[in-house]
Amino acid sequence: MRVVFDTNVIVSAILSKKSKPGRILEMAINGNFLLVMSPFIRQEIERVFQYPKIVKELRQKNISLEEINEFLSILEDLSLTVPGNITVEAVKDDPSDNPIIACAVEGEADFVVSGDHHLTDLEAYRHIRIVNPETFLQIIGR
Repeated sequence: MRVVFDTNVIVSAILSKKSKPGRILEMAINGNFLLVMSPFIRQEIERVFQYPKIVKELRQKNISLEEINEFLSILEDLSLTVPGNITVEAVKDDPSDNPIIACAVEGEADFVVSGDHHLTDLEAYRHIRIVNPETFLQIIGR
């Protein structure tokens, strides 16, 4: 099974390992499914970790940017990284989310896991199911 995580899922997982996104990310690290990433997703994660609100939360949790980068490198090593050559126009209400769907198409993913209603409201794109973390955990029986 191939799965794309929206940026918000990865960020939430890093900030709270015991959260539903944290549990899902741990499953990916343990090889329960193949995580699919793209250069866009990596760049967006790096951008989000620069937000003052996120920087403050990282400091409160004693998580350094070096640790984040090291973790992201490990995550990339465990993932299928697609080149990001495909574009789609799937998310009419928020076109900035289209690269997430494009990654899923290019990586032949079975699921996109997101906390963003612009994506989850779609429910599916082609054969790819788009679900929130709680629904994903229910589907895979965890």
